[in-house]
Amino acid sequence: MLRCNIGNIKSAGMTYDHPHRSAAPPPAAPDAGRFHSSSQEPAKFEDPDATSSRLGVFFCQRTRFSVPLRRGRRQSSRKSWSQPLDACIDGRMASKANGYVFALLAIVIFSIQDGLSKHLGANYPPVFVAMIRYWAFAGFAITLAWRSPAGLSATAVTKRPLLQVLRGVLLPAQIVVVITAFTVVGLAHSQAILAATPIFVALLSMPLLGERVGWRRWSAITAGLVGVLLILKPGEGTFEIDFLLPLTGALMFAVYAIATRLVSREDSAMTSFFYTGVVGAAAISLVGPFFWVTLSGPDWVWMLLLCVTGSLSHYFLIRAYDLLDAVAVQPLTYLQLVFASIMGVTIFGETLTANMIMGSLLVVAAGIFTVWRERVVARRKAGLPPG
Repeated sequence: MLRCNIGNIKSAGMTYDHPHRSAAPPPAAPDAGRFHSSSQEPAKFEDPDATSSRLGVFFCQRTRFSVPLRRGRRQSSRKSWSQPLDACIDGRMASKANGYVFALLAIVIFSIQDGLSKHLGANYPPVFVAMIRYWAFAGFAITLAWRSPAGLSATAVTKRPLLQVLRGVLLPAQIVVVITAFTVVGLAHSQAILAATPIFVALLSMPLLGERVGWRRWSAITAGLVGVLLILKPGEGTFEIDFLLPLTGALMFAVYAIATRLVSREDSAMTSFFYTGVVGAAAISLVGPFFWVTLSGPDWVWMLLLCVTGSLSHYFLIRAYDLLDAVAVQPLTYLQLVFASIMGVTIFGETLTANMIMGSLLVVAAGIFTVWRERVVARRKAGLPPG
């Protein structure tokens, strides 16, 4: 399954590989922001230069007038220009509200998907479960590439083929590790450790990308690692070797995130998303048939539901990132840890310990701060205000 951790790495400086976010806004029109004066014609409201996402979501940037309002015409003109301005503000607020709805839907469906993966992984080989799941995801990625403005053939062109193949192979391997962790370690404890992915991304970005990390992010990384250590000692303070499974999954996804940031410098997000599905499906299909088993009748229903939730969760997450910034989505993604804990306790009979709860709180707080700080630093480098 492809988890909501994908959302955890996306910020202004950390690219999430989904296909509907353009790397840079379109250039403004030559006369953008200018005032046109005319003594014969009254002031006119002009349509704003609204930028749009590829899913057709329009954002109002600003409202412009052709001439300043004269004192005698202010009262009569106020009504005419305030109506489109109010409509613009209402539209942005409605878009934000829709973004939060999409994000919550994605998180709930991701959580259901994790529960289905744990159930199926406990009864069938995780490689087999991941292969069937990945076939459905590959079909979803191909469909998006085919329906994209560039088309399927243009989307398949990459300037970093080796790195794209590495990403495509790494992610299905990580998914197999995560499904195994759900089965062996448990849903709640695995999610608590996987929530540390943004911290590992920030940590690995220094040696692999040569990025500088200030004392604030170092403090967040340290706090997050302390939280992970608390989670790794869930009982009487003893370390369990099985907990290396979710820890390995988190580190693998962090490396995948770093590779995604590297390819994003030259390839579009749609191209990376396409290779994630197609190469991943091809790679796991080389191994998965050796683990083929026959599913029972009811489990075919669960497998079909797993495939459907995989596509739906990614679609809703993509829509959420079209409407919201990563800093707004990131705190919501940690609800997946809450849902996983509820399912683990009520459905699978797992037990939560004090160490696990305290460690999870540290990891969540450190992860949110790390993503927020990444955004602040990236905007500062771009010469933009921190807000």
